[in-house]
Amino acid sequence: MVATVVKVDRECPVFKVGDRITFDYPRVVLKETDAICLRALSSMLTFAVTLPSGIGPDVQFEDDVLDLASQLEDPALRDALTNIKERQLDSTIYLRCPVPLPPLGGEGPVIFALRREEGK
Repeated sequence: MVATVVKVDRECPVFKVGDRITFDYPRVVLKETDAICLRALSSMLTFAVTLPSGIGPDVQFEDDVLDLASQLEDPALRDALTNIKERQLDSTIYLRCPVPLPPLGGEGPVIFALRREEGK
């Protein structure tokens, strides 16, 4: 599994867009990892264990979300929720670093795309 930074809001002292963390369960492959942060890693651990074995978000949850999405007035939010099926089909999960947003502290969130890759 590979986690790739797809967006950095404001600044992050650790990551920049395009940085990767490579997992080969149960290890982090340091030679294929650009940077690592314990706060970001904490948000990935569940998926670092389950996604390589083919366990992703619950399909039933998808049906519930799609029912909700069809009732939303905001087209951007409706489209984002409707696209969950496509994200599941390509085995990609999007996560946010748990750093609190300003003014509570933190530099701003980092968004990661976690993808299952053959042999990883």
